[in-house]
Amino acid sequence: MKLRQNPFELLLFAAGLVFGMAPLSLASAADAPPPPPFVNSDAPAAPSAPGAGGMPDSPAGMPDSPAGASAQPTATPLPSFNPNDQANSSIAAPEISDDQQIHNAMDMAMDMYHAEDYDACVKATGAILDKYPKKQLYWVLYLNALALEQQDLYLPALDRYQKVKAMAPHTTYSNAAAFRIGLCQLKSGQAEEAIYTLRDIIENNPHSEYRLQAYLHLGNLYRTSREWKAAQRIYKDLIHYYPNTSWAWTSTLYLAETHAHQGDINGALHVYQGMLRDQAMPVIMRAQAQLRMGDLEIADQRWLEALQTYREALRDFSNVPGVAATCDEKIKIATEGRRWGRVPYRQVNKGIHVTAAPEDEKYQLEQEQEKVPYQP
Repeated sequence: MKLRQNPFELLLFAAGLVFGMAPLSLASAADAPPPPPFVNSDAPAAPSAPGAGGMPDSPAGMPDSPAGASAQPTATPLPSFNPNDQANSSIAAPEISDDQQIHNAMDMAMDMYHAEDYDACVKATGAILDKYPKKQLYWVLYLNALALEQQDLYLPALDRYQKVKAMAPHTTYSNAAAFRIGLCQLKSGQAEEAIYTLRDIIENNPHSEYRLQAYLHLGNLYRTSREWKAAQRIYKDLIHYYPNTSWAWTSTLYLAETHAHQGDINGALHVYQGMLRDQAMPVIMRAQAQLRMGDLEIADQRWLEALQTYREALRDFSNVPGVAATCDEKIKIATEGRRWGRVPYRQVNKGIHVTAAPEDEKYQLEQEQEKVPYQP
């Protein structure tokens, strides 16, 4: 709360405390909801005009300040002071608005979430929602759903995310809830529903802050279900829309793998060669491309080409950890293969290796450690 800086008002306020009057001219602005969780920095921010309180994505239906909270004081005659009148001499207890009570309860719920006490967070946010059933507290409902999701309670979390979308359409909260719905479907084994949800974000909500994450998860879903053509479209879009980012570079590596999984060795080699020519790509990614080329050439029994590829890897990427040892081993294999026309040991046929890139691991870690900042 904040007093208006006016000498006359301060005098009235002090007199009110002495004579038991309600404090005058105390403003209680409604708190803005907290922002939704982690949005990857590589993803373009969705343009949005400032809403209520000057915060982006503030909904039009946000709670307003209490009626009359900022009304100007009137020059009402002060009552006479009677030292024997205890009622007049007592200090009036301050009244706490509903907005302030919600704010305080949400602070405690957020502390529980950050402490990973998700069950207590669910109970705390549920108590807020039960106490104020007529208020559109979609940010409280979102935190409730997020805590349920962290406990692997995907069905109730899905229900609450759907309600958030209905309460706060066309906001960051709606976008975040749509993405979390896709993740809940994915985690609960509803792969087809997750594909539909993620595709809807990509195709029908181009300004969503979660569009990049939708692309990544959709590409992984297609790879898991071995839908290589669909995965290729996703990775080409990522390369096109997010050029010169870690997501584009990882997608290029995945794109080559989709060719290899379909038996298109030359197509995969062509993608890897493009990675080697791209000097903007990190050295470790280009080193991986060089080694993958050699692996494909060995699998296709192109012994001389494989030998040349690994020797070039030693020449260009010997400082990258693991490259020298890998090249020494693979050069022996290619040499034996050239001599005897076969690989000197039989590998178990489990299909072509699918990359687990560092960028994916980092993203998963951020999802696990996701915190929801609360900014009043």
